[in-house]
Amino acid sequence: MKTNEEKRAAAKERRQQLSELSKALKAAAALTGEVLPVNELLKKHYDEQEGRTLELNTYEQWKAEGLQVKKGSVSFMIWGKPLKEQRTDKEEEKDGESDPMDDYFPVCHLFDRSQCFTPKTAKA
Repeated sequence: MKTNEEKRAAAKERRQQLSELSKALKAAAALTGEVLPVNELLKKHYDEQEGRTLELNTYEQWKAEGLQVKKGSVSFMIWGKPLKEQRTDKEEEKDGESDPMDDYFPVCHLFDRSQCFTPKTAKA
């Protein structure tokens, strides 16, 4: 089992990979004159990589649709909403101050429908 330090190091590495991929895709898009948000460039890249249009959702979104992501599935990474946008109004009222992490963009892990299955329901 991985230690917290190992998990943090792996997350940092994934974030670095996503950052490098984002920069490369933005540079390539600039050369062609294509103007798309970075997450759209990432999704387009993943579609091209897989050779088809992916239907991407988070683990929780698939779960809400009654599907289970297959164990061992590798996620497609995009940038999540900045933490500032994820805060609720009550959290903002409590703090009253700006948090330096407000502009931090977390990594969001998405899965394609092909990585999911419908779990069998238990019979009563």
